[in-house]
Amino acid sequence: MGQSGAAKKLWALVAGLPTKVVGVGEHDAPIDVFFTNYPADETGMEGDLVVGFSTQERKLDIVDRADVEEAFRRFVPEAGVLKVDGHDWLADPWSKGTWCTPPAGLLSTYASALESTEDRLVFAGSDISHAFRGWIEGALRTGAVAAARLAAIIDEG
Repeated sequence: MGQSGAAKKLWALVAGLPTKVVGVGEHDAPIDVFFTNYPADETGMEGDLVVGFSTQERKLDIVDRADVEEAFRRFVPEAGVLKVDGHDWLADPWSKGTWCTPPAGLLSTYASALESTEDRLVFAGSDISHAFRGWIEGALRTGAVAAARLAAIIDEG
């Protein structure tokens, strides 16, 4: 079954988009959400570098240029997909899903145990962060807390 994170992530180089666009799909749209990650003026490329996410229920082939272009054109009819790449994390035999998406109640029940120190063992990582869970910012925040806790342990001898 895997875990509950259930999205396919795609990257596309897209021409013809409005400046810094964000799209959120309706129930029958092939893409759940997409946004301009790097506008053309920042990358020097023809087109904007866009990141998008599609859940397993959506029939989007995230590495098929024509399929992705058709999906973007539902939002912006002038959109032209120049290149596309992505990874189906759901089909990946090692990850079996995307970023940490714990079921309701799990973290509120076990969060304090996950962040506690056990003797000289200190935990950190984005999946146990109170803010920005699943993002590098969460990993950095818990890393800073873990480093301070470890420094205190070392100081105590």
